[in-house]
Amino acid sequence: MNRLDIVFMGSPQFAVDVAQKLRQQHNIIGVCTAPPRPAARGKKLVETPVHKWADENRIPILDIAGQLPKADAGVVASYGVFLKDSVINHFPMGCINVHPSLLPRWRGAAPIERAILAGDKTTGVCIMQITQQLDAGDIYAMREIPVAPRETTASLTKKLADIGGGLLLQVLQGNPRPTPQPGDGATYAEKIRKEEGLIDWNAKTADEIDRQIRAIPSWFMKGGQRIKVLEARPVPAEQPAAIIVKCKQGFLVVDVLQREGRNPLPAEEFIKGFRNAKI
Repeated sequence: MNRLDIVFMGSPQFAVDVAQKLRQQHNIIGVCTAPPRPAARGKKLVETPVHKWADENRIPILDIAGQLPKADAGVVASYGVFLKDSVINHFPMGCINVHPSLLPRWRGAAPIERAILAGDKTTGVCIMQITQQLDAGDIYAMREIPVAPRETTASLTKKLADIGGGLLLQVLQGNPRPTPQPGDGATYAEKIRKEEGLIDWNAKTADEIDRQIRAIPSWFMKGGQRIKVLEARPVPAEQPAAIIVKCKQGFLVVDVLQREGRNPLPAEEFIKGFRNAKI
């Protein structure tokens, strides 16, 4: 098997997991990633997980707008940047994308979160060609998996990165002919907005709020404080629990919470340290 020279493009941990698997069989000669961004507190600039991984492995950080080195292919995983034709055409094999959904469902920025929010029973990974239309390129390979009942964005991201990395290696080794992606049934996974995390106990069912908590950072306001809900579970009827909330339909037992600037706490401990903790 020939080792290919690859320019890798990605930013979050999902991309790191794909890059690590890719590097087992091919040469990553440079990395393009999002620039450092201010952290939530202190505004200190923080590099992306891919940037940190590249530094640790002494792989050059490249400027996507600059002169890219010669390479066989570009590989993209959650990069979040539209690539110009000049970048795509720079590589003899083009740019190959590892996308964590069953395209054409959930094209866009947040396919994993949107799949959990929507209550999808299955999801998967596609290895596809990059084109100018968002996530609409031809597909080299696809793998479908079930979404576990208590799946979280973190757990599903790890699964799909592992599957996607392995599928990518198969595609690079076998060089299969891509299949046109169907246009019918396309849905778009818009970037998660911060305000989507606000829990509305009265407007959503317990199952909907449960999926929200498992999919995205979720919170409510109490006593002028933002309180995050880290773990919860729906129950069919009211039952003894430290914190149980009646929703639009059904009840939700809240197991782990976190006040701003504090450590996460089990509900029992949270109540002891927070007066009038009834929701």
